[in-house]
Amino acid sequence: MAGISNNKKGNERSSPCPTTQETIIKMWILLEGHISPRKLKADLSQVSDLEDFKDVLKEIQVLKNVEPDDIVFLNHDDRNTLIPPGTLLQPLADNTTDTKPLVARYPISDSSIVVNFRFLRNTCKCRIPHSSGAWYLLRKKVKELFDSLSTVKIIFIVTKNSNGQCNLEEKIEDEYSFMNLLTRTRPNESNERILDLKIQIKGKKAFGDWTLKEVGNEIYKNNFNSIDSMQKLNLEEFPELEPSFSSEEIEYFIQQLKDKAFAFNNKISTNKATVREYISIFMTIVVKHIRKYKDSTTELHVESELDGSRGYGNLDYEVIIQDVPVLINEAKKHDMEKGVAQNLVQVYTAAETLLGKRKREQVDSLPSMMFGIVTMGHVWRFIRWSGTLQDPRAEITPEIVCNCIGNNYQEANNVLSYIARLLQAQADILKKWQ
Repeated sequence: MAGISNNKKGNERSSPCPTTQETIIKMWILLEGHISPRKLKADLSQVSDLEDFKDVLKEIQVLKNVEPDDIVFLNHDDRNTLIPPGTLLQPLADNTTDTKPLVARYPISDSSIVVNFRFLRNTCKCRIPHSSGAWYLLRKKVKELFDSLSTVKIIFIVTKNSNGQCNLEEKIEDEYSFMNLLTRTRPNESNERILDLKIQIKGKKAFGDWTLKEVGNEIYKNNFNSIDSMQKLNLEEFPELEPSFSSEEIEYFIQQLKDKAFAFNNKISTNKATVREYISIFMTIVVKHIRKYKDSTTELHVESELDGSRGYGNLDYEVIIQDVPVLINEAKKHDMEKGVAQNLVQVYTAAETLLGKRKREQVDSLPSMMFGIVTMGHVWRFIRWSGTLQDPRAEITPEIVCNCIGNNYQEANNVLSYIARLLQAQADILKKWQ
């Protein structure tokens, strides 16, 4: 009987309770912002989920003074979605490795980060905590605020911080650079670390960042390196406007210019916004005329967004006929050469975008030219783009003086006519292909 009893006891012992050794798990953890992960042990008999695991983490020196509620967890490949604190440790431990560790996020200080963003002509502001995840929170905010940046890689250019330093032009492309910047940025009296950041798309230039020499070399196949070396465009080759502007249209046009000049005390080039006040008069009168007499699909767009392989940005004015961009107008306060470079890339990008949307058999039916305008209000230049994306060509007019102030408006009338004749030429070409 004793032997049987012993055998029974032996059978009972064949399924022993887990030993301490068997309840110990090992998990790879990355303290966010650190270079390398570390392997930590946890006893599942005492630590079952992430909430419990916070006590284990607090043994690490950098987290000793951090409140458990301020520690959050994330997956290595998804720094935007928090893992619930009630998540069991065992499944997490089974899936963490030294290359894909569990990530612990924690506060670095009690200050907040106030960021003033600028992307092209758009500005906005956000506030994020000064935590180990500041880099990821920053990028998440940007993609929420700017839809056009949701799928692209972005970089930041620092223009100012709360230390009082301006025009830093420091480029921030990664987590280390941003966290280092925060370390060097002192909080102000409100305990805020303030940053002014300009956003750029990685691998691309904004239209305004191109120089004329770069445009000539990189896009137009070394065809020019200055305005003087560009092929010349003669606007007199385009047919006269038919029907021409009526006397009523011209009278209204001149009155609009007079009213604008009076309101601005005869100033034009105070800033770009003022220049655009005058340009809008020209563009509105012309588009209205072409829409009425030539093609009812003609539309004037302002601040259109354009994105291509060579550049991106907003267009001051864009004229569309039959859903085809035919003319792009760039306003400048000064620096005509910079404006020409910008407009050349804009026109190329518009052609690229248009051709990319069309089927191959449709491409041959599109106009083989597109027009650009660069103006400072009192001086205008016209550009014609032609050729192909692989072999683009560009021609430009000499500077055309346009007096918008005073009693003689003949120069303004001439410019108005030139714009209309270019749009008429495009409307006539598109009509043939209908």
